Amino acid sequence: MLGTLPGAINIPVDQIRERAGELEDRDIVVTCQVGQRGHVATLLLNELGFHAKNLDGGYRTWHCSPAATELQPVS
Repeated sequence: MLGTLPGAINIPVDQIRERAGELEDRDIVVTCQVGQRGHVATLLLNELGFHAKNLDGGYRTWHCSPAATELQPVS
């Protein structure tokens, strides 16, 4: 199952240092499929001076939540 949150910017964890300039100076929610890479990315972003939080459970958990259902168009 692949997907992304609405409005998300996709930056692979191994590209964060090089692409940090693409991020705005505001709170950042980090996600991946299940949370492990998101955790690593969150630590790195915080080291770079951003205020980042990891989405517990990653995209798979969010995708099944009421928050995702409210944002997805009905086919």
